Amino acid sequence: MVVESWENLPLTRPPATRWTGLRDDSAMIVLPAGHPLAGADSVRAEDLADAIWVAWARPTLANAWIRQTLRERGIEPIVRHTVSGFGTQFAVVAGLGAVTLVPGMATTIAPPTVVCAPLEPVLHRQLYAVQPQGETRPAVAECVGALVEAARSWGS
Repeated sequence: MVVESWENLPLTRPPATRWTGLRDDSAMIVLPAGHPLAGADSVRAEDLADAIWVAWARPTLANAWIRQTLRERGIEPIVRHTVSGFGTQFAVVAGLGAVTLVPGMATTIAPPTVVCAPLEPVLHRQLYAVQPQGETRPAVAECVGALVEAARSWGS
């Protein structure tokens, strides 16, 4: 299984599991291309305190993460749109002028109608392949090896 663990919402590691680190990633703010902050090198969530947000539907971990992240920065997010999938979130940002917060890896599918900027201060996550501890079946070892290789080559 592949899991994500954010700095501000870390996963608990169950006993008798082996965690293989795959890659680091960081949070990105997604804005409509015409937004006043669209040209910024990075964006503070505080600068979007009055913005309309789009998030994953409740009760998902992704919805809890975006709300927690914004609340940690003193913002009670106005989430007017909840959808599944980053592509749909990008469409809501572009079409309805909302903003969102996504993992950096998700921005590889962002259309030119949105702008993605690093969240300031930077917020990291780690991706892991998790499996039961102990003897590993050959097929599982091959799969984890392929995940490690894919993670190394991501974006190159």
